[in-house]
Amino acid sequence: ALSHVAEEILNINHSKCITFFILPTLDYLNNKNKKDLKDFDFKLVNYIRELVKLVKKKENFSKLNSLISDEKKIEKLIKKSQNDLCWRLYKNNIDITLLKKCLLNAKY
Repeated sequence: ALSHVAEEILNINHSKCITFFILPTLDYLNNKNKKDLKDFDFKLVNYIRELVKLVKKKENFSKLNSLISDEKKIEKLIKKSQNDLCWRLYKNNIDITLLKKCLLNAKY
C-alpha cells in the first residue's frame, strides 16, 4: 500500500517503490508479527537486504526519502495508504506507531 501511494504521489516506477519499502516492511513484521515471518527463510531475508544495498548504490531514492523525512509526512503517507486495497488485505491491525518508527529508520 505504501508503494502504491508513493508511486501515485511521485509518479515513479512501482518496482523502485517496492525496493524502497521492502526493508521497513520486513522490519515491521519482524518486530510486530514474528509469526508472519515464520515461513520466511531468513537466508532469503538477508539476501533481500543485500540486494537492496546494491540497488541503493545505483538508484537515487531522494524523492522517496522526502515522503518519510519527518513524522508529519509519514502520517500523510500512511493516511493515504490506509485507503489502498493492499492495506485492507493485511489480516492484522497495523501498529501505526511501530510502522512510523520503521519508516523513520529506513532512510536511504
